[in-house]
Amino acid sequence: MGFRGHEPIGFLYQERRSMKKLTLMAMALTVSLCSAANAASDLSAEVEALKAQVKQQQVELQQLRVQSSSSWMNERRSQEVKALVQQVLADADTRAALAEGGMTAGHNGENFFLASEDGSFLLRISGQIQIRHTSNFRDRKPFDADGNPATLDETSFVSDAGLAGFENRRTKIRFDGHIGGPRVHYVVQLAVQPDDNEVNGDIITIGYDLTDNLYIWAGEDKGPFLREEIVSSSRQLAAERSLVNEVFSLGVQQGVGLNWQAREDILLSLMISDGANSGEEDRRSKAWDSDLNDFAFTARLDWTFEGDPGEAADFTSDPTDELFIHGGAAVHYEVTETGNYNGRADPNSGAPYNDTFTMWTLDAAVEYQGFNAFIAFVMMHTDFEGAGSALPAGASRPDFDPWGLVVQAGYNMDIGDNGTLEPFVRWEHLDFDSVAETVNSGYDDEIDLITFGFNWYHKKHASKFTLDVVWALDTLPGGSPIASPGGQAQLLRGVSSGLGLLGDDPDEDGQIALRAQYQLLF
Repeated sequence: MGFRGHEPIGFLYQERRSMKKLTLMAMALTVSLCSAANAASDLSAEVEALKAQVKQQQVELQQLRVQSSSSWMNERRSQEVKALVQQVLADADTRAALAEGGMTAGHNGENFFLASEDGSFLLRISGQIQIRHTSNFRDRKPFDADGNPATLDETSFVSDAGLAGFENRRTKIRFDGHIGGPRVHYVVQLAVQPDDNEVNGDIITIGYDLTDNLYIWAGEDKGPFLREEIVSSSRQLAAERSLVNEVFSLGVQQGVGLNWQAREDILLSLMISDGANSGEEDRRSKAWDSDLNDFAFTARLDWTFEGDPGEAADFTSDPTDELFIHGGAAVHYEVTETGNYNGRADPNSGAPYNDTFTMWTLDAAVEYQGFNAFIAFVMMHTDFEGAGSALPAGASRPDFDPWGLVVQAGYNMDIGDNGTLEPFVRWEHLDFDSVAETVNSGYDDEIDLITFGFNWYHKKHASKFTLDVVWALDTLPGGSPIASPGGQAQLLRGVSSGLGLLGDDPDEDGQIALRAQYQLLF
């Protein structure tokens, strides 16, 4: 019973073991098949990646073959490469030489320079070029074959009422810097004359910083009088300075000057000189024994009430500039050569000519975010100290008090990548204190002029185009309205063709000048 009773149980046990083995075998086979499938999938991916890589390499190889077959290193490129190599070598030699000598060179954003490594020696090189086209229109009177006024008929002539042409109005090169340290300064500026291309010394000075705020200089430079004259010709609002400035300007003077920076916003400038225009190139002589003066003294005070004092270097305001308010005052006193003036005396009385005169000026300027305004007043008192007829021909009294007024304004607008555009207008008035009518019959004693136009600043003043119109409402004298005897150049100047203006015929007015100018600074 017991054996037979156990037989079915053993059979079932063996059967279950067999089933378990079969199950395990099936599971193992399934896992093996899955692993094989996964391995096959990974292998296929690797093969595809290798195929893609080979294809890319075939493309690159083909490109290299094409480039090689096109012979990219042709003769022209070979020459360019050789030239580049030579430039690199030359630059390396230059830098090595400068390094050996302790020198540096380059461009600081404003001008070229050479400097010692320790800063004790400095040479800056800069320049100015102005190319201008001027058209002038005026009414002319008829004259006869001898040049005398005449009625307009078949035997008379009329001078050309319209003149136009190009000129290199200004061409200057400037060398300045310091020697042996930053306290010893020098300036040599040469100018090419527009009429004959002669080169003259425009500014020649040496100077020394006595302290951080006190500077002394000697040589030839603009006297510290009219602000319009002090501001560089490269930084004027219009193409040219005003006629008022031209008439009353002291020009370049020979002498010694002292500048005192009393505070950051206050500058006092003093000068003792040989007188007005004593350093100008058109003087008969600038030698010490040929000057036309006994003594001349000039003083000017500049006060910046608001903003950066450096803004006084021009009349323009950038669209982003902060508020700038500036005022100035100056005086000039001069005693001309006493004794036998210019080697000659008055032919009638034998008395020597001696003109003592005083000039003074006030000016003010406001600039803010593109807007600019400027006003200046100047006056002269001149006293001819001669007996009897020792006066300018036709003058009825020994003293005169001419004066002038200038008012100008502009607005500088941003025009994006093209720079800025600045329309402007200027009005000026001259009063010759009855001298013009007395000495020069047929000329107006009071003159008004209006100037209007625009500036296009491509690279600020460094690249600038100016177009303006000057309209003279009254008769302009061809020479000085106060013609000093003996050819003396100290007194009031007349109309200058450099302004684009010419002398009018008597009783004619309404002269117009159109000026187009491009300026480049380097």
